Amino acid sequence: MDLKTQIAPASGLFEDYMAGFASLTGANATRTADPDGDAMTNEAEWLFGTDPTNRHSNKALHTLVVMIAPVTGEPDSRDITFTPKYHDGSRTYRIFSSTDLGKNVAWQPAAGIAVTDGPQIAPGVVEGKARDNAATPEKKFYQIEANVTGP
Repeated sequence: MDLKTQIAPASGLFEDYMAGFASLTGANATRTADPDGDAMTNEAEWLFGTDPTNRHSNKALHTLVVMIAPVTGEPDSRDITFTPKYHDGSRTYRIFSSTDLGKNVAWQPAAGIAVTDGPQIAPGVVEGKARDNAATPEKKFYQIEANVTGP
């Protein structure tokens, strides 16, 4: 599973977030940096609302958890569950799929797969849920895209 982040609109929002962490400067303040060493870039920390200076910040929300499971009685279907999914309207989520993880993979939007809200896990945070009813290839890989839609 891969977490893909796209920021729209990108102007100002990320920079405003990073301004709250005055101890992060230079290379440690870029979108791709991981100053706390927790395998989440500053951009991912911003998207998921965690602290880029504390590898243990809000551990329940800090760890991206993804499960893919077969659906009983539906051999061509798979349930995709992920946390966290923010329920405040500030992000949209889409699922992409591929049958290959090679270098030049063309991830395609997974047609007919809508991301819905599962159970609440914290105020404003729920499980993200999706079902792929066309999971027929022997190997199929998924990517979750989180887009910031506004401040």
